[in-house]
Amino acid sequence: MERLKTEKILSIVKEYENGKSVKKISEENGVSVSGIYKWLKHYSNVNTTAKDRLKELEEENRKLQAENENLALDLKLAKEALEKKP
Repeated sequence: MERLKTEKILSIVKEYENGKSVKKISEENGVSVSGIYKWLKHYSNVNTTAKDRLKELEEENRKLQAENENLALDLKLAKEALEKKP
Protein backbone atom coordinates (compact mmCIF):
# COMPACT_ATOMS: atom_id res chain seq x y z
CA MET A 1 0.00 0.00 0.00
CA GLU A 2 1.36 3.39 -0.95
CA ARG A 3 1.97 6.05 1.63
CA LEU A 4 -0.58 8.87 1.64
CA LYS A 5 0.41 12.50 1.57
CA THR A 6 -0.23 14.59 4.65
CA GLU A 7 -2.81 16.65 2.74
CA LYS A 8 -4.86 13.52 2.04
CA ILE A 9 -4.57 12.34 5.65
CA LEU A 10 -5.75 15.75 6.90
CA SER A 11 -8.62 15.59 4.45
CA ILE A 12 -9.62 12.19 5.86
CA VAL A 13 -9.38 13.50 9.44
CA LYS A 14 -11.59 16.46 8.48
CA GLU A 15 -14.20 14.09 7.03
CA TYR A 16 -14.35 12.34 10.41
CA GLU A 17 -14.56 15.63 12.31
CA ASN A 18 -17.47 16.59 10.05
CA GLY A 19 -19.39 13.51 11.15
CA LYS A 20 -18.58 10.79 8.66
CA SER A 21 -18.05 7.32 10.13
CA VAL A 22 -14.61 5.71 10.14
CA LYS A 23 -16.01 2.70 8.28
CA LYS A 24 -17.42 4.89 5.50
CA ILE A 25 -14.18 6.87 5.21
CA SER A 26 -12.22 3.62 5.07
CA GLU A 27 -14.39 2.25 2.26
CA GLU A 28 -14.36 5.47 0.24
CA ASN A 29 -10.61 6.02 0.50
CA GLY A 30 -9.32 2.45 0.45
CA VAL A 31 -7.49 2.79 3.75
CA SER A 32 -7.60 0.63 6.86
CA VAL A 33 -9.76 1.49 9.83
CA SER A 34 -6.76 1.12 12.13
CA GLY A 35 -4.80 3.58 9.98
CA ILE A 36 -7.60 6.12 10.25
CA TYR A 37 -7.71 5.78 14.03
CA LYS A 38 -3.95 6.30 14.15
CA TRP A 39 -4.26 9.48 12.09
CA LEU A 40 -7.15 10.71 14.22
CA LYS A 41 -5.09 10.27 17.36
CA HIS A 42 -2.22 12.20 15.82
CA TYR A 43 -4.00 14.92 13.83
CA SER A 44 -7.51 15.34 15.22
CA ASN A 45 -8.82 18.28 17.20
CA VAL A 46 -11.86 16.28 18.25
CA ASN A 47 -10.47 15.32 21.65
CA THR A 48 -9.77 18.88 22.76
CA THR A 49 -12.99 20.12 21.19
CA ALA A 50 -14.98 17.41 22.96
CA LYS A 51 -13.36 18.26 26.30
CA ASP A 52 -14.17 21.95 25.85
CA ARG A 53 -17.75 21.10 24.89
CA LEU A 54 -18.09 18.83 27.91
CA LYS A 55 -16.99 21.66 30.21
CA GLU A 56 -19.52 24.00 28.59
CA LEU A 57 -22.31 21.46 29.00
CA GLU A 58 -21.41 20.77 32.63
CA GLU A 59 -21.54 24.50 33.40
CA GLU A 60 -24.86 24.87 31.59
CA ASN A 61 -26.19 21.87 33.51
CA ARG A 62 -25.21 23.45 36.85
CA LYS A 63 -26.97 26.70 35.90
CA LEU A 64 -30.10 24.87 34.77
CA GLN A 65 -30.21 22.81 37.97
CA ALA A 66 -29.99 25.98 40.06
CA GLU A 67 -32.72 27.62 37.99
CA ASN A 68 -34.87 24.50 38.36
CA GLU A 69 -34.47 24.61 42.15
CA ASN A 70 -35.51 28.27 42.19
CA LEU A 71 -38.55 27.59 40.02
CA ALA A 72 -39.57 24.63 42.18
CA LEU A 73 -39.38 26.84 45.27
CA ASP A 74 -41.42 29.57 43.53
CA LEU A 75 -44.05 26.99 42.60
CA LYS A 76 -44.19 25.64 46.15
CA LEU A 77 -44.61 29.13 47.59
CA ALA A 78 -47.32 29.97 45.05
CA LYS A 79 -49.24 26.78 45.89
CA GLU A 80 -48.98 27.53 49.62
CA ALA A 81 -50.24 31.07 49.03
CA LEU A 82 -53.23 29.76 47.03
CA GLU A 83 -54.10 27.25 49.75
CA LYS A 84 -54.19 30.02 52.39
CA LYS A 85 -56.57 32.23 50.37
CA PRO A 86 -60.16 32.23 51.68
